[in-house]
Amino acid sequence: MGEEGVRVGTEIESTLGLWKGAHTDLNASLWDEDMMTADLSNGGKIFKQDILARTFGRNDAVSRVVNSFQTWRHLIDEISNVIDQLRKQRWDDDLEDIEDDESLESRQNLLSKEDPQMLHNRLDSSLEKAFQELHTKLTALVEQYKDSEYNGKISMYILRILRDIRAELPTNPSLQKFGLSLIPSLHEKLASTVSEKPVSTLAKSLKKKKVAGRALWEGSPELPVQPSPATFKFLRILSTSMADAGADLWSPIAIKVLKEHLCSQIGEQWSNILKEKENGNGDNPSTSDTPETESAEAKETEENVPSVEADAEKRNDLLKQSLFDIYLLQQALQSENAEDVLKKLGDEVESELKLEASPRKRIVHGATEYWKRSSLLFALLA
Repeated sequence: MGEEGVRVGTEIESTLGLWKGAHTDLNASLWDEDMMTADLSNGGKIFKQDILARTFGRNDAVSRVVNSFQTWRHLIDEISNVIDQLRKQRWDDDLEDIEDDESLESRQNLLSKEDPQMLHNRLDSSLEKAFQELHTKLTALVEQYKDSEYNGKISMYILRILRDIRAELPTNPSLQKFGLSLIPSLHEKLASTVSEKPVSTLAKSLKKKKVAGRALWEGSPELPVQPSPATFKFLRILSTSMADAGADLWSPIAIKVLKEHLCSQIGEQWSNILKEKENGNGDNPSTSDTPETESAEAKETEENVPSVEADAEKRNDLLKQSLFDIYLLQQALQSENAEDVLKKLGDEVESELKLEASPRKRIVHGATEYWKRSSLLFALLA
């Protein structure tokens, strides 16, 4: 029994040992041209299997492990069926030479209850040991490849394996926690891998000092009614990255981990960028105290007054657009984390803007309504 579990672990280990980036974890799309030529005979059995495999990310690497596990699972089922048959078997016909009724009852009890129960207990203990060894093997492999350049893809691969194995676990209560302790760290790595490109792209765009689309503001006073191009691009790249990883990976727990990770990353980076801009606007050019430059300084100061006022207005516009974007992202990345960095960032921007109740309400309402209208564009995230 343990040998079959070892084969499953060995298959995983050999796949990781020969990992070749995208070639190992290549997932075929449902919309590939080869689906048009799929065999539809026998009720389309092969076609249906192919659709399920592509939907659940069962590429060749995952399928080899799943097939090995299913072979083991069938063996477990066969042994369980034999034990169940022993329980149902009537031994009276084989014991006609025994005339003592008590002896007959005792023998029937031994062969139909005690022996099957002993075999069942032995099967349970063997399975518990085998699955514990497989869990230990997986834990060691996750630790071994945690610093690999392919760690993100490897985490997705192991998540899929754990999902498919757990879906077909034997009913033994002692086995129901198999693999659960590995999932949080794998979800964290999945979140960091998928969010790396969107977050870095957003961070670069946020360093711009001008508000794109300022002419599209509405109302009196004029306020933003849609997100900045940088924020919309962030959401689009994020949803694309999630889809590229595989829709099958995004369970409610995985999405929750991703949103918490994004709130933390975006909140910290955005806050730092706004502080850098504030410090940059607040820097005064160095001046000399020599008498020769006093008149020039006075003239320069007078000329710089409109420039300072323009800079203050630009920063004010930037903060208003940032506040709209932050409220929108709060809608998109709703997090139950008590230390929501994105929410704290919104409070900081509000505090600096000192908006009255009416303009603030308009921005909040505008961001909320925009997310309601556009959320289906980012379906996996929504």
